[in-house]
Amino acid sequence: KVVVDFTSIVQYRHPQEMGGAYWICSFMVTMVSFPVAIKIYKINGADDKNVQLAWTIAWTFIPLVMISFAMFFYNMDVKYIGTFSSTQTGKGMNHENFKNGANDRVKLASFSCSRHYWVGIEDEMKQ
Repeated sequence: KVVVDFTSIVQYRHPQEMGGAYWICSFMVTMVSFPVAIKIYKINGADDKNVQLAWTIAWTFIPLVMISFAMFFYNMDVKYIGTFSSTQTGKGMNHENFKNGANDRVKLASFSCSRHYWVGIEDEMKQ
């Protein structure tokens, strides 16, 4: 999680453990924390040369990440954009697919997931 948040590599987002809304919020906190960390560093008596270098890196890094993020969304297939505002995790999707699956093939896919994903629907799966 730390690597994904701090590097902003959206392809490493793990949708099985967190919904897209949580990931977006975490991404924004990471972008805001960079300037905040620099200000705290300066308040604690940092060398002005180091602070200036940190600000240069921050004001280069943050816009580049935001532009790359915008390009990612621009090039994304429209049907997947909703996954970034969803709070549904992989476990929730597994439950929904099993309960509301259009056919047995969709429901059978639930068995290929970790047993951790079955918690809450085991009884229904036995039937």
